[in-house]
Amino acid sequence: MNQIGQLTVKLAVDKGPAFKLVEMLEEYREGKREFPGYQELLELAGEMTQSLQVQTGESSPDENVERNRQLLLDRSVAGLKKYGVTTERTDLNLSQWLQHLLEELLDAANYIQAAKTYIEKRGEALYIQQCGRAERPHGQD
Repeated sequence: MNQIGQLTVKLAVDKGPAFKLVEMLEEYREGKREFPGYQELLELAGEMTQSLQVQTGESSPDENVERNRQLLLDRSVAGLKKYGVTTERTDLNLSQWLQHLLEELLDAANYIQAAKTYIEKRGEALYIQQCGRAERPHGQD
């Protein structure tokens, strides 16, 4: 278990690949096989991280906070699986972090615009379906 601020996090991995690794190392120790190669170890690590789960202790009485906390944890694990680093990385300077933020916010703006367009088109289609005409009366936007 790791302590992150006031949050205790328990990481759980799939036991299958972990047991497989232990067996491989025992066979090596007993002289039954060579030491596992880099590629073999990398594949096992990949199998273990594919099933990585984050379990937390306390929960918030606010359902929305819990949803957001779970989303943050899920994104953190997904980012670690995909990029192999956390946001505690030290290889980026402030300008690079701000560039990442700008790109994420631009993506968010595009998602908002797409959602608005979808709602507007759907709303217009529902209005036409209900009223039988394409134009809304003045003041009903």
